[in-house]
Amino acid sequence: MNELEILNYYQLSFVANAIYCLTFAVLIFITFRLVRFQRENNANTLAKVLVTIFGLCTVFFGYNVFSYLYNSQLAQSYRLSELLSNGAE
Repeated sequence: MNELEILNYYQLSFVANAIYCLTFAVLIFITFRLVRFQRENNANTLAKVLVTIFGLCTVFFGYNVFSYLYNSQLAQSYRLSELLSNGAE
């Protein structure tokens, strides 16, 4: 792979990750709306547990999205450094 192919591949990866980041922002918004709704209506214990589980799943999703971004950046830098060490400019 040459430098342009590597940069193009990771640019597409960053676009996909940006879409996941927007999804994460929407899920955070939904989670806070659910928390506000359940507090205003004095929800029962089951509803509180379900909202908590949804919030934890949202946090885990965000953790995965940002860890994929970090891993993608590390892979890109590794591939570019390998390309440089093989004599490409």
